[in-house]
Order: sequence, then C-alpha cells, then structure tokens
Amino acid sequence: MSDPFEAALAEKVKAQATSLFDEALGKKQKQDVYKYSVLPLSEDEQGKVRFDSNAGIVGAIKRAVTLPGDVATGKTDPMSDEGIARATELATMASPVNPAVRAGERAIPGAVKAMRPGETPAPSPESLYGASEAAYTKARGMGVDYSAPSVANLASSIRSELEGKGVLAELAPKSFSILGKLEKFPPGAVAPYVGIEAARRSFGNAAKDFANPTEQLAAKHIIDQLDAFIAQPPAKSVVAGPAADLSKVATEARGNYAAAKRSDKLTGIEDAADLRAAVANSGANVDNTIRRHVASLILNPKTRAGFSKDELSSLEEVARGTPSRNALRMVGNLLGGGGGLGSVVTSVAGSAAGGAAGGPFGATVGAAAPVLGYLAKKAGNAKTLKALGKADEKVRKRSPLFEQVQAETPDEVISPDGRALLMRAIGLSLMPQGGYERQP
Repeated sequence: MSDPFEAALAEKVKAQATSLFDEALGKKQKQDVYKYSVLPLSEDEQGKVRFDSNAGIVGAIKRAVTLPGDVATGKTDPMSDEGIARATELATMASPVNPAVRAGERAIPGAVKAMRPGETPAPSPESLYGASEAAYTKARGMGVDYSAPSVANLASSIRSELEGKGVLAELAPKSFSILGKLEKFPPGAVAPYVGIEAARRSFGNAAKDFANPTEQLAAKHIIDQLDAFIAQPPAKSVVAGPAADLSKVATEARGNYAAAKRSDKLTGIEDAADLRAAVANSGANVDNTIRRHVASLILNPKTRAGFSKDELSSLEEVARGTPSRNALRMVGNLLGGGGGLGSVVTSVAGSAAGGAAGGPFGATVGAAAPVLGYLAKKAGNAKTLKALGKADEKVRKRSPLFEQVQAETPDEVISPDGRALLMRAIGLSLMPQGGYERQP
C-alpha cells in the first residue's frame, strides 16, 4: 500500500509539471504575436519577421478559397465562429464588382475617381519632318523683317567676339565669309527673316566640317547668336511682322527637324544591321551588329552631336547590353546559334557527348544544341532591337510636336476593377486571424 503523503506529493509535482508544460506551450503558440494586415508576414516576440501564408492579403484569400473544401471534408463547421468569418471573407471576395464601378464614370463608390495622363505615342520621323516643314513655311509667310543696321551690327559684334577668342577668318573661312555678307546690306534695305534663316542653314553646314574644329566652333557660336536675336530682337530692330510669334514657330521647326534627323541615325543603324546580318551568319547576328554600330555612334563626336545625355545613356545600354541579353548572347555563341561551321562543330560535339551519356536518345538531344543556340540568338536579337527602338522613341519624344500632342491628350481613368479587388483584399486581411471570436 502506497504512502498517502508520497501520493499527494507526486500528484502536486505532476500538476506543476503540467502547468509548466502548458505555460511553455502557450509561449510557443504566442510566438507569432503579430500578423501583418496587408503583407504575408508575421513577427514574433523577438521581433523576427518571417513569411506567413496565413497573414495579410495572401492569408485572407487563402482562407476564403479553401473554405468550401474544408467544409466538405468536415475540417470546418460552417456554423462556427471560424466558419461564419471565413464565409464572410469568401462572399466579400467572390461577389461581383458594384455596377456603379462599371458605369460611365467608372469610379469606386465613395472614392475619388483616379486619373492618370493619357499615353502619348512618339511621333514618327515622317510626322516630325512634316511638322518642321509646315512650321518653316508658316514662319516664311509671316512677313517679319528686321532693320538692316541691327543685323549688320549683330554680325560685326559676333566677329569681334570670335576674334577676341582667337578665332580668326583664316582659321574659319566659311563662317567668316557668310558673316561678312550679313554685315553688308545695301543702303535703305531691310533684313527679312527668310534671308537670316538661309544664312543660319549655311552656318549649319559649316558646323559639320569635323575636319576643322575651329570652323565648327565659329559656326556654332554664330548660330547661337542668331537664334538669340530671333528669340528676343533688340528694341526697334523689328521693321514689320509679328516677331514674337515668329520666334516660337521657328523654334518648333528647328526642334522637330533635329529630332527627325537624330531618329534617322538610329533607324539607319537598324537597317544596316539587318542588311549586314543577312549577308553574314544567315541573319542571326543582328545583336552584335547593332551593338557595334551604336558604340561607333556614341564614340564619334560627329554622329553623337545633338543627342542629350539621357539619350546617350539609353544608347550606351543598347551597346553594353543587359544581364539577360548578355546571357542570351553567350548561350547563342556557345551552342553555335550563328550558323555556319560553328553549328556543325557544336552539333557533332553535342551528339558525341550526348551519345556517351545517354545512348541514341542522348545523341539526338546533343545534336539539337545548335537549335537551342539559334533560339537564344533570335531572342537576343529581338531584345536588342527592342532596346534600340525604345532609345529611338525617347529621341522622337524630345520634340515640340510630341509636347503639343501630349498636351492635347486627355487624361484617362484608371480601371477600378483591380483597385476594387485590392480594397476588398485589404478589408479581408483586417479581419480577425487568431481565433474568429464573436464579439459579445
């Protein structure tokens, strides 16, 4: 017969152990003391954050989607607090979007209608040239004339500035010759805008003399001074016509023309790449050809002239490539995707290696390596062409025509369907997650 004292003591120890176990278990269960309401994350007492598929929006969707299966298998009582709460989540998630959302106003009831600027496509080179020519025609027909003495004084002032910087007529003969004609107007004559614009184009041609940097410097300086004169002519220098309006029209004409010319350079690269790649390597080496041409454009002061810093940065990315494009390029080269002898060697080597590893089936798979290389080459070519196209779009968007069209493009309403679902998911995630206790 056992000692009653020892039995009582053992019962007390057992009760204490059970209490300690329950306490430890409770602490374990309370480690996830906070579940995020939007993100699928939980944070324990130590502040450690971990992924939790039962938390946030993901948890709300998970509970709603799995409810029918849990009820059918008996895991969840549909009349319990948990079942009722999860049914509410499912109903909120699955119910159709309020008809008012799909109405003409397309605004979520109770929320301000969300708008964003409408997307404006880049103008084509043809439209840029057309807009430029139309603006030049309009400017010539505005009948703006300047006094001959004011233009002559401007030309003499420019000559003095150049000579003061050491730029003499002997070093820049083309520019100084044209400048001399602006200094010598017949007595009583006026200087029409048409004549000044013709002189400006002549200076533009002189600025393309890359064999003579001094000529370039002189011509560009003169062009800048003429543009400043047209933009803000001195008092009493305008004899006839709306000079202020002319300045705006002339600026638009030059800006659209310059954007079209820059775009032509990039289009020329694409055309040349297609042609040269078609002649060599069965047309599979467009990526390399484009990269070389773009690199040459960037490194040559003559061809890169006129491009902005942002545009040059985009072109440099085309030439250097991205990690994904470079990976495709490497795989294509390794597997003989360029065609020719490389494909034959890769096919033979792949067939031999595949046959040694997996018999006839392995040999067949190994022989197909050039096909994979070809597909990698094609994918790389497509990505490079797309990158060049984006750079070209950026060039054409830096134009007065694009700014005008963009200003006229109406704002568009952001589709509310996604926002409505997101708002529902957020609402679901804010529902109780740790017990579904019904409020008294």
